[in-house]
Amino acid sequence: METDAELADSLKYIISEKGIDYLSKYPYSVYTRMIKDDVSPSLCAAVLVTILASIHKEPVKKTRDELAQVIRAKCLLNDDTSMLLADMYRKLFSKDNRKEWKDRKHEGFRELCSGEWEHCFSGESTWHSRGVHIDCSCTINLTYAVADPDKLKPLIQDALKENPFVKAEELCEKIEDRLDKVIQDRLENWVTGEPYYEPYMDDFPDEGEDEIEEFFEKFGLKLINYDCDTYQSDYERDDDYY
Repeated sequence: METDAELADSLKYIISEKGIDYLSKYPYSVYTRMIKDDVSPSLCAAVLVTILASIHKEPVKKTRDELAQVIRAKCLLNDDTSMLLADMYRKLFSKDNRKEWKDRKHEGFRELCSGEWEHCFSGESTWHSRGVHIDCSCTINLTYAVADPDKLKPLIQDALKENPFVKAEELCEKIEDRLDKVIQDRLENWVTGEPYYEPYMDDFPDEGEDEIEEFFEKFGLKLINYDCDTYQSDYERDDDYY
């Protein structure tokens, strides 16, 4: 059988990656993660029951015996298991661990704000008119950084709230997913906006840069490097038109 320290280490690993609130929000995911860590199924089930009973919110306020008594009363576990889990929770929420988690809060955001980040966008669209079409595409490589953290927070606040230990790379993905949609929408409009006039992709790099600059200004980012390559095909026949 696992010791209280081993159980505490298993849960600490999850919390250090996902945040304390992950226990309450995704208890069954905690259970399956512990199963994958080769914790005995019976103890995984016991831990799951205690999480569902919000026992993990009690350790700081109670002694070992008091916590074991609460576990017995709320979870109907036997004395040995209740004492084992009481010891586990008190180790898990030790003073050192709580300090570590407090110090690490929003560490990914701090890293994001202190670095430079590269991103590549690839998009395509097609212009159709009177039985012919032109295929268009662009590839943008850029480097960006955070200029105003307060302006950026609304864009990523859900991710920070969901997991205070979210990594900088995951926050970049949130930013870049939103940016990609903005660029793709502008590309679509550029290519298909005039049904009787073909697009001219050689002019799109300036348009794309303006769109990115506007997005970055709104969310407190700054563009450091920007490069855009474009392509458009010759007229091609739309076989379905005829």
